Amino acid sequence: MLSRWWGVAGGRYALSLGLNPSAARHDVDDRTIRKDIKFAQRLGMDGLYKVNTMSYRATEPDRLLDPGVVPTVPQNLKTILDLAIGAEVIIVCCGNPPEPLRHHADAALDALLGAGHELKCFAINATGYPKHSLYVRGAAPLIPYRRAA
Repeated sequence: MLSRWWGVAGGRYALSLGLNPSAARHDVDDRTIRKDIKFAQRLGMDGLYKVNTMSYRATEPDRLLDPGVVPTVPQNLKTILDLAIGAEVIIVCCGNPPEPLRHHADAALDALLGAGHELKCFAINATGYPKHSLYVRGAAPLIPYRRAA
């Protein structure tokens, strides 16, 4: 989990759900977090929490399939759900997970919906997953996200 604050610390925040951590850290922004910040600022938020369906850091999602890699830890889903409680808006943007890892994205999306949260995204891929924030235009409007039946 990463947080970024530019307004009132602890104020209104967006929760952005991606696939897996990449290059961003507590003290370093990457392209994705910079774009997510711009989206949250455009929405009038004071801050952003960035979470991911998987907790293993890899710049390429296929690395999550490498032998010996544990893609996520049990605490990850709890963190996502805890942060969702106070979020003004939940933006899902996990992109297209590799097929063997889709159950992790499904678990996070289903848990959020099952807890009664309204999910938003900028666009939906042909696979039914919400597009990654890097691949939507900066002025893209939020739309409701519902899981395909």
